[in-house]
Amino acid sequence: MTQLAKDSTLDPRWLAEQMRVNSPRLLANGNIFSGPVRLAFPNLFKARAAQGQLGQGQSGVEKFGAALLFPLQTDMTLFSQSWTKAAREAFPKNWDAQGNPVGLHLPFHDQKEKSLGVKPLAGYTPGAITFSVTSQFKPQVVDINMNPIVDEARVYPGVWAFVAMNVYKYGPPQPKTGIAFGLQSVMIIADDQKLGGGGSDPRKDFANITMTAQSNIAEKFDNAPVNTNPGQGAMPGGGFVGTAGNLPTHALPDSAEEFM
Repeated sequence: MTQLAKDSTLDPRWLAEQMRVNSPRLLANGNIFSGPVRLAFPNLFKARAAQGQLGQGQSGVEKFGAALLFPLQTDMTLFSQSWTKAAREAFPKNWDAQGNPVGLHLPFHDQKEKSLGVKPLAGYTPGAITFSVTSQFKPQVVDINMNPIVDEARVYPGVWAFVAMNVYKYGPPQPKTGIAFGLQSVMIIADDQKLGGGGSDPRKDFANITMTAQSNIAEKFDNAPVNTNPGQGAMPGGGFVGTAGNLPTHALPDSAEEFM
């Protein structure tokens, strides 16, 4: 079974079934349904100043939002088409003779941009796509039974969700111009390994430590194996195959901005 998401303990068979049954689609109310995504950098309960990718060119504006990590093999056609349609309508002059956007900020990024490099981030799967959704209004957050979620601890980096979104334009006086995805509502659907932050599990760190009155704990610390990459979890399953499905028709930038 192809591993669909990096640093995940979720059963890939369950995830594949959710991707099949609940694939991205246009909803009757005009919103876009994401299909299963993993949340990174979620701030759904309290707005904060958006920077980098979450800002979508609107740094300094307080927003709610999250970066969406799509599993490998997600069909991204609907997102690409929705972005292109909105961008052509909003910015008809920002296209070259080959039909490529000019001077518009693109929201789509390959997750490999954050899974590699000096500061790799856990959960980002090379070959899969990520983009951010934001809103100036607090989104509704519910569980699979449509009960409102008020416990912020249930919405953490790495949790799985369905997200409803729309598209909107931005530009001057903002420093960038483009089309962004607006956050509408979120359904939390499954727990998974928490991504980033919070340190390590002391029960694992100190599992082999025997404490006696004369124990030299400092010496044991000195002899403990060193994790040279503490921010990156292990890759389960020995790697990944496959692609992100139908990628956006426009070339992705060489490097993404900081997500936060």
